[in-house]
This record gives sequence, structure tokens and C-alpha cells, in this order.
Amino acid sequence: MRTSFKHHQLRTMKQYFNLNHNPDAKDLKQLAQKTGLTKRVLQVWFQNARAKYRRSMHGSDGPTISPLAILPSSLHDCQNESSGQDSSEP
Repeated sequence: MRTSFKHHQLRTMKQYFNLNHNPDAKDLKQLAQKTGLTKRVLQVWFQNARAKYRRSMHGSDGPTISPLAILPSSLHDCQNESSGQDSSEP
């Protein structure tokens, strides 16, 4: 289930994230009391925020590759075989 955050909750979490990306159990407990969220919801939010932060730091280093661009060519052959087509015939 997804949690919809209120503006004051997001503001509180973002302010803390700017100070510390890895809150300990004591800090999570205080944040939970302040925001009204469970410690688990806060853990997941901070985990996602750290991943987003890492992506933003490394995102401009190289080209983005489409998932289809890295599929093996044999996958195309398998799809043709399963549809009754032979890839060697026109």
C-alpha cells in the first residue's frame, strides 16, 4: 500500500535528510512521533530518498541505455520460433 504524505511530513523528512541520510533508531522514533508516520514508512522513505540521491549524483555521468537495447538477439529468434516463424526465411 502506498502512503500519501502531507506537506508538513515531507518537509520534516526532507529537512532531516539534508542533515543526515541515515537516521538511527532513536532519530526514526523521534521523526515518527513528529510526523505521525510509522518507523517502517520512514525507513522506506529514507531508503528511497538515498537511492534517488545516488541516481541524481551519478545520472549525468554516461548515456542512458534503453532496456530493449541490451536484449540478446537470440530473444528475437525465440519469439519468431514461438510464433511459428523461422527467422532464416523471409
